[in-house]
Amino acid sequence: VLDGDRVDRLAVVTDAGVFLAEAGAVSARRSAVFDPVLHVADLSFCGVRVTDDARLAVDSERAHHVALAGMAVTMVGACQRILDLVLDHVRNRHQFGVPIGSFQAVQHKAADMHVAVQRARALAYFAALTIAADDPRRRLAAAMAKASAGECQSLVFRHGLQLFGAMGFTWENDLQFALKRAKAGELMLGGAAEHRARIAEEYRAADF
Repeated sequence: VLDGDRVDRLAVVTDAGVFLAEAGAVSARRSAVFDPVLHVADLSFCGVRVTDDARLAVDSERAHHVALAGMAVTMVGACQRILDLVLDHVRNRHQFGVPIGSFQAVQHKAADMHVAVQRARALAYFAALTIAADDPRRRLAAAMAKASAGECQSLVFRHGLQLFGAMGFTWENDLQFALKRAKAGELMLGGAAEHRARIAEEYRAADF
């Protein structure tokens, strides 16, 4: 849980609803994660009791959709940062007397990254709009947003490192921060494959 060991209270999503739990009653331990900038903790609720008064008037399913859309937007932002850094690099890095961005093979990869980011952004924004409007499509939209963001990070991660000649993963290069943030987002709240399966279930259950 992000910042799980340095909060006063925790909103816990359960099958029975969303409950507030006092942080002091929860066992928390800082955990090592892929992105060292993120502060993540493993929490244990063993023996924790909450009363019905601690129940929030929040739809637990909607709360999950909000989390998915929020994570998708975060990942899109990280992917956009990766793309911006890559474009700056290929414009300024010279080989054979010309910028490497002038080579068609490099341009194709940059174009693929741009398309992936725009697609993920559109789906993330659509998910946010369906949640705000309480649109019944929000379940499908949230899954599509998270799946697309995951696929986007996979592509820009791979192409970004290749176009940087792999040095983008070194501590001396700012690219590594965006790469790790995008990858960390993919590892949270289910990956692209899991959400594609949910999308397939939604379509199988739909009455067209």
